[in-house]
Amino acid sequence: MDSSINEIIPICNDITIQKSFLSKRAVYQPSGQYIKKHVFYITDADALNLSKGLANENLACTVHFKTMENGKNLMKVFMTPDGQFAAVRLYEFVPYDYVPRTEWFVFHGTSCKPLYQLVQQKSK
Repeated sequence: MDSSINEIIPICNDITIQKSFLSKRAVYQPSGQYIKKHVFYITDADALNLSKGLANENLACTVHFKTMENGKNLMKVFMTPDGQFAAVRLYEFVPYDYVPRTEWFVFHGTSCKPLYQLVQQKSK
């Protein structure tokens, strides 16, 4: 389990951690779905557009952007498989590590739909 999820728990009280013998998993309680991490490397221009759009809660900005194999900007998305919960944060590479470029943006219910579609499309 990615330690970033621990930063999201105080923002969203609907997340719990389920511990089993060999692992820990984050669960979004309203739907009972496990939360999965997705990582996308993106261009500088797309990182700027996404940070502006996410700050305005405009998820339409997530519909069109280019992903790369590797790069200096990355987007972490934690999402349930049913698309009812999403948390997004952008990072920028500063020698020797990725540092947060934005705060965590958390979305619930139907507001996640554009982001859910993006993850489905880009994860293929």
